[in-house]
Amino acid sequence: MSTTRMSKISASGTLRQGELVNRMKQKGIDVICFTLGEPDFDTPKNVVNTCIKALKAGETHYTPSAGKYELKKAVSGKLVKENRVPSTPDNIIISPTKHLIYMSLMAILEEGDEVIIPSPAWPSYKSQVLLTGGNPIFVEGIGEKGFSLDLGGMERAVTTRTKAIILCNPSNPTGNMATKKELERLAKICKDEDILVISDEVYERLVYRGNHVSIGSLPEMAERTITVGGLSKSHAMTGWRAGWLSGPEETVRDITKIQQHTVTCTPEFIQDAMLEALVGPKEEVNSLVKQFKSRRDLMVKLMSKVDGLTIDSVPQGAFYLFPRFTVDMTSWDLAEKILKEGHVGVTAGDAFGPGGSGRLRFSYATGTERIKEGMKRVAKVFDRL
Repeated sequence: MSTTRMSKISASGTLRQGELVNRMKQKGIDVICFTLGEPDFDTPKNVVNTCIKALKAGETHYTPSAGKYELKKAVSGKLVKENRVPSTPDNIIISPTKHLIYMSLMAILEEGDEVIIPSPAWPSYKSQVLLTGGNPIFVEGIGEKGFSLDLGGMERAVTTRTKAIILCNPSNPTGNMATKKELERLAKICKDEDILVISDEVYERLVYRGNHVSIGSLPEMAERTITVGGLSKSHAMTGWRAGWLSGPEETVRDITKIQQHTVTCTPEFIQDAMLEALVGPKEEVNSLVKQFKSRRDLMVKLMSKVDGLTIDSVPQGAFYLFPRFTVDMTSWDLAEKILKEGHVGVTAGDAFGPGGSGRLRFSYATGTERIKEGMKRVAKVFDRL
């Protein structure tokens, strides 16, 4: 029997298209997938070899729930050096990034508390807020690009029940990156209104223009920011579920309790591999970022020739394009049409909430030749509309 809580939750819109793609592939159909946010590269060899070595050495047992000290020390050192976020091993938790966001909301929300979400936004933010008893409050982006943070709107959305703001920087699905000036104004709102920020920075290494700024690095923001990051996107480690969280010590203690009573800990051998990813050679990772930039440029060039798709802004980070379309149908229907007629999987913009209507998300986390062929098929579908 389904509960009232579950009646509020929809299946993941981003995974929905991926599942349709997989069904067609199982029938032997050649489908080009621009849906899931998953790099097509292999995990760096040094990371894989470290994991194998750890398994052979018997590193398969429980660790402290928050993670092994050596790894937490490496994460906190990375945050201090690269992100300028004050951190120590004591305020670090190791777990999958998605689970860390969920546990953060579970730790900070009372029933009925509100969480402001700039949109369009990753669908799991809304679902996780609902699952933890909160109310998601969407504030659409502004400007001719439609992706800049509406800081005035966010300020107006604050009520006595507002507990947190979720920020994805760089953004999924838009690839937009908040400027330091925008983050400073957002920080002032949070300090004036006593609001926490959950800053999802899993795409922080995939930046092609400008500099990524962590909001937790700004004055007086470390004590009110929960920073989450991980290796899924930057190191092609989506299946490893390798992430971390840094936050105020009291909040981290509460989140650690949740970890203790749910997943207990991240597998020991995965933690060893994470440590190698952080302190080992970076050549493969640096190459991955360069290839993503090249793929972005290629997809932008090819998409600009498709009559019916408009790119408002070349993404600064992540690996997505989020173009507008001019066809008179919903994004769900158009995505399904492109899949059935063109054998190309894309994600409906409506999956990303307010601001996503009339748009499609294309992931360029696939090879150059597949991008060329996929965009050729998409163009043919639009030519027939």
